[in-house]
Amino acid sequence: MIRTLRSALLAAAMTVPMQAGAQGTLTVAMTAGDLPITTGIPDQGFEGFRFVAFSLYDALVGWDLSKFDKAAEVKLGLATSWEIDPANHRRWIFKLRESVAFHDGCPFTADDVVWNLTRYTDNKAPQFDTYQFALTRGYITNFESIEKVDSHTVAITTKTVDSQFFYPLSLVVMISKCRAEALKYDWAAYNRQPSGTGPFKFVSSVPRERRAGPVVRPDPARAEIAVGSGGRQLGQVRRPCQRRPDRACRRRVRRRETAGPAAAVEREDERPGDHDLGRA
Repeated sequence: MIRTLRSALLAAAMTVPMQAGAQGTLTVAMTAGDLPITTGIPDQGFEGFRFVAFSLYDALVGWDLSKFDKAAEVKLGLATSWEIDPANHRRWIFKLRESVAFHDGCPFTADDVVWNLTRYTDNKAPQFDTYQFALTRGYITNFESIEKVDSHTVAITTKTVDSQFFYPLSLVVMISKCRAEALKYDWAAYNRQPSGTGPFKFVSSVPRERRAGPVVRPDPARAEIAVGSGGRQLGQVRRPCQRRPDRACRRRVRRRETAGPAAAVEREDERPGDHDLGRA
């Protein structure tokens, strides 16, 4: 019930315009083992997309989530149009939205799209991320290549003719090439300071507890909202014995819970850097 109510509040907050000067805090609960990663395609199932990827980032196409009483339809995202090359039905041409900037201030161009698709698919590219490759494979299995046509046009070629290729592209989000290069492709560092073009801008993150950030809107009359996502209740660590479900671990947890909330946050069984993509 709590999760349903909070999800409803999130949907309402993102679809109803706010009055000028209105401020407040929006708390969101989600069902996941940990905070989803912020380096592009998220983990933690579709909860990762709902509460991280679709908040921080945009894709070439997206989904119209403005109505709750009908199935969502694909809409334009960072692309303003697409067409299939009449001379090659495997070649999709996307026109990109102009005057778009990442949260770090860098402009969004065709170079960013080429860089991102290459990052997901080419293991010889310097920006290649093995973990992102694994997460993306299910969405772009028919991808063959991408090329820059001009500063705001790209062409994507598929392996076979695919009339529904734009559907999986809605899940392939674009991260900031500028931020990744500034961090020298340190994806653990990027996970702590991501940059996208989405409606929410990253501010801070507490491993296994919460992630927060203000709304980034072109309309200054809209309020800023702090967003947190975590277990069943923000502010407390859940599932502390997930990796070591032994009796000794449970006894330690009970002692910490008896000592109070502050002590309960200390995780004796959490490995250093677990949340920082060391596994990637």
